[in-house]
Amino acid sequence: MSDNHYASARGADNAGMAQVIYPRFTTDVAIGPGFSNVWSAYTTLISSVSGDWMVLGAYAKIMGYGDANIVEHGQLQVATGLAGAEIPFATFGDSFWFFTPAAAGSYVGYNRTFLMPPLLVPATTRIRARATQMSDGAHGQCFIFISLFGVPVPFYQRPHRLHRPDAYMRGRTGLGPSQAEADFMILPTPLSQTTVTCGAAAFGNWATVITVANQTSPLLLVGLRALPITPADWLNNAFLAEMGIGEAASAIGIEEVKFCHPGLGYGLAGGYLQLRRPIYIPAGSGVSLRAGGNNGKTISCQIMAVPLK
Repeated sequence: MSDNHYASARGADNAGMAQVIYPRFTTDVAIGPGFSNVWSAYTTLISSVSGDWMVLGAYAKIMGYGDANIVEHGQLQVATGLAGAEIPFATFGDSFWFFTPAAAGSYVGYNRTFLMPPLLVPATTRIRARATQMSDGAHGQCFIFISLFGVPVPFYQRPHRLHRPDAYMRGRTGLGPSQAEADFMILPTPLSQTTVTCGAAAFGNWATVITVANQTSPLLLVGLRALPITPADWLNNAFLAEMGIGEAASAIGIEEVKFCHPGLGYGLAGGYLQLRRPIYIPAGSGVSLRAGGNNGKTISCQIMAVPLK
């Protein structure tokens, strides 16, 4: 992973203080791909980075359209530098195949987390992007939209040289045949979801996902599933979700993930996003969620977690 360790949930990890996502509460910048493995022109993603920043990866929205038997590779490349002097530092992409389309073609749309080795980007740096795809554009299209994420340099955590990731592994002790352990991998439960009302261009109120009393095991938070309650609410919109430690009345933000729908007419903001690193939550702490976006709509969420013994 981009910073390969388990982070404890504590005040210093507050996402509002320590995590950087560009852009935040708005949709991602659209990059029109070049066709037949030719790069497009560069487009500016970030005009000027505010403060020294460790870039760790990207939350990506991938959209595709194709006729039957179209094989598609799509790629988006990010670079630093002014126009005409760009230096690429990361390439994100995916691939898919359209097998049996509808009369007007088939569509795909989903979110993914892309991790990369930490990279220092100094303050005032301009970040630009370009894209390409394998097909000729007439029979298939691929679009990739990204929100870069990372942390300010003072908050970057290197793995301790004595760190032992296996110290948290469940296989070190017997679990027994308890169904409760499997249920506890999905918060609040596999059969229920947490509804969160988004703030407009800011975070809304916290919603409790699991109470202090119900969290009987320490946890590793590893990802988030989310979907708009009313799908049309998220056409051409984005939402930024934040996980917090503690119940709603006293939650402290610890990690953000961003879902986006750039408005191409297919695919919705939602899906599953892996966290940049697992986050350790002590037993009896409670977990909450809040979100913000372009509008005050509602989303349905489930946190993916691993109970520890």
